[in-house]
Amino acid sequence: MITKAVVLVSLNSTRMDQLLALGGRIVVDSDVAAMDVLVFDVHEVINGVFFRASKADTEYGVVESKIEMVNDLFVRPFSDRSLVRFSELDASMAPYLGNVYSEYYRDASFRRHCKSQVFRNLQPKLRELGILKHTSRLIEVLVPFLLAEIAYYLFVFDTGVYEQTYGLEPEMGIITDIKARKYPALSGYLKHDVPHVKYG
Repeated sequence: MITKAVVLVSLNSTRMDQLLALGGRIVVDSDVAAMDVLVFDVHEVINGVFFRASKADTEYGVVESKIEMVNDLFVRPFSDRSLVRFSELDASMAPYLGNVYSEYYRDASFRRHCKSQVFRNLQPKLRELGILKHTSRLIEVLVPFLLAEIAYYLFVFDTGVYEQTYGLEPEMGIITDIKARKYPALSGYLKHDVPHVKYG
């Protein structure tokens, strides 16, 4: 039995749009007792403004409506399920964010990998906007979302508060490389082995 797991939800992804539009479902193992649903709410608003050139308050409404719809995506109900908004996390996240940003600006290899990961994560939307290389300066606008995700993963690996993570895609390459200790400055957080499971 898995005591507690977390679903990392990407609200602006093409696959999430398909799940919401076509009645897809989030399938979570039956042996998971409790589940948190993490949304990167403010980052999703910023991404929406970037991709659709819309007003921030319009995107805020879109994101909030999607958050409300996420609860209906689960195949089975959880008696213990909580919505976690990244924007509302307390100061306990500060050291993780601080160290990820420090590594981003200190280690050129990590910085290149982050930009490349953003470029891969946001296809085909970036190409549709004419951003054809991960070296584009416009990628910098979108990097903070990824750095927040990495910081949250470090929190999970460090604290062991969750025994499993779920996502719409396989675990990101940047995360598997961190787990493989490719970036020693972040290796001190790898205190718990937390497997990742693709759902959908």
